[in-house]
Amino acid sequence: MIDSFLTDDQRMIRDAARDFATEVLAPLNAAGDRYGTPFRDGEVTMPPGWKEAYRDWAAAGWNGVAAPTASTPIPATTLLSPCWACHACQCRELGAEG
Repeated sequence: MIDSFLTDDQRMIRDAARDFATEVLAPLNAAGDRYGTPFRDGEVTMPPGWKEAYRDWAAAGWNGVAAPTASTPIPATTLLSPCWACHACQCRELGAEG
């Protein structure tokens, strides 16, 4: 399992991303599927809640985790990819849309 290769910091990043996906993004999936992203008058409208979720994502610093650093030579996006995939699987297993 990948967990044995991770540092404590990397585990913390992975776990925080999983929590964000589970607590913030997962509840938005069904509404996002129903609402879609309509294009009207030259603008795309996000489903309810997604603008706020992106604001919270950016405020937490997640937009800056794409590059490796001296203390985390594995880019955090490499660690996070399984979280998002797992999130999608969990939603299907729970019968949630999205």
